[in-house]
Amino acid sequence: MTRQPATKDSAPGALIVHVLGGIHEIYFPYVLMNPLLLLATIGGSVAAMFFNTIFNVGLVSPASPGSILALLAVAPRGGQLMVIISFLIGTAVSFLIASPIVKMSNSSASLEDAQSQMSNMKAASKGAYAATADGGEVDLRTLDRIVFACDAGMGSSAMGAAVLQKKLEAKGLGNIKVSHYSVSEVPAGVKFVVCHQDLVERARKSAPSARIVTISNFMNAPEYDMIVQEILDAKSNKNVANAGGHDFHGGVLLKKNIILNNKPVPKNDAIRAIGKLLVDSGYVTEKYVDGMIAKEDIFNTAIGNNLAIPHGVESVIGEIKNSGLAIMTYPDGTDWGDGETVKLVIAVASAGDDHVETLGKIATTCESEEAVERIIHLSVDEIYDLFK
Repeated sequence: MTRQPATKDSAPGALIVHVLGGIHEIYFPYVLMNPLLLLATIGGSVAAMFFNTIFNVGLVSPASPGSILALLAVAPRGGQLMVIISFLIGTAVSFLIASPIVKMSNSSASLEDAQSQMSNMKAASKGAYAATADGGEVDLRTLDRIVFACDAGMGSSAMGAAVLQKKLEAKGLGNIKVSHYSVSEVPAGVKFVVCHQDLVERARKSAPSARIVTISNFMNAPEYDMIVQEILDAKSNKNVANAGGHDFHGGVLLKKNIILNNKPVPKNDAIRAIGKLLVDSGYVTEKYVDGMIAKEDIFNTAIGNNLAIPHGVESVIGEIKNSGLAIMTYPDGTDWGDGETVKLVIAVASAGDDHVETLGKIATTCESEEAVERIIHLSVDEIYDLFK
């Protein structure tokens, strides 16, 4: 059979969480993909218990969580080696039983389906359907902190927090910091919490006003990508209904953000002025304007045809609250450096992939110096209709 890539890719991470973190539930979805694998789990347990019975191996107290580290910590003095042998016997027997089952299986079930099935089964046993997200409202456009909570706040939550942080940074949302805490010590005022689905009730008590997203796989949870995309959508005005209920009605371009017939000024002054329009209208934070200035040190945003399109560096995409534009005209031209004179300045703040479409529309509209010259002599209403 051909296993789905997600299963193969996530298995090593699940193994680490299972063995070192002691969270046994993480392997349940893999078993649900092929219920015959229950024979492997049963066989391994029976073999380990048989060995323990014959050689009188035991622990001085229950191991919690059930990781190999916890097992060794509560092993009797001098009995650590026998505990390790018991562990290895159970592992070996499970592997020997599971290997032919996996090889002969023709199951087409996916890991994601199995994870969903497990969540639904657990919810059904409690008399309710488990939602992936619940809790209070949060404005995703201004979110700057996410807390990852687990039982102890050290092992699994630290790994999950690192994975989510990496995904946020890959999409330019590095300003959102992901920290990890014990579920009973979530800091006051936190608005967004990620935790294992078994801890949702405790998380709700610790952070009653927070949005809570539950997961079942710390290393490869599909919810991570969903969180990132939802934040990007909120910043792009695509999903403002999920941005904490604070709808943004302004649209991408406001007439008040079209300022005509400006006198020539130094480039950075022009950028600060047009950036302030974006800030005052709720599109970006002031840090995004700093990112617009920083962009000029890397790449001159004057692109020819007397047009400049200042925008922030990738690291400040997270400072965008809503996608938006601002437009200023300089009929006498203003020096943009590198020998470029600019008459039309269009500031861009777009989250996600929206900037590609936005810049494409601007390039089409301003395809020649003649086109730009016509635009700078239009009225506010005419420019608004052209770019809205």
